[in-house]
Amino acid sequence: MTCMSRPCLFVVVALASWSLMGASCTARSFCNKSQECEEQENDRSFSDDAAAVCEVEYNARINALKANEEDECRALADAILALDSCRVGLKCDDFVEADLGGACDDESKALSDAFDEVRGGFAGECSAQEN
Repeated sequence: MTCMSRPCLFVVVALASWSLMGASCTARSFCNKSQECEEQENDRSFSDDAAAVCEVEYNARINALKANEEDECRALADAILALDSCRVGLKCDDFVEADLGGACDDESKALSDAFDEVRGGFAGECSAQEN
């Protein structure tokens, strides 16, 4: 099915914009939380632009994954966003723990599964695959 009419094209553009806005919101929240927890744990402060730089880098990685033609790459981006959205709601003690204090288990499992799909699902890697 092709989408050549103006209303249909508008809907496609609106949905794409909404998806990118969601990623940007997650990036901002995640980077602010990361900085907050890092400052608490190490009793140090960051430059005023550290969270903004983090946000730009985060969004670039997510956007690159979403730009891949392979469904597995886009699913990996969605799994990263879902886990990070969950993480921003945690206390800093749990945010920095490897097991996230036992929280976000479903999202962690989904991310692990998405990485497995990328590694074994097709011959190649995503252009912005996180290690």
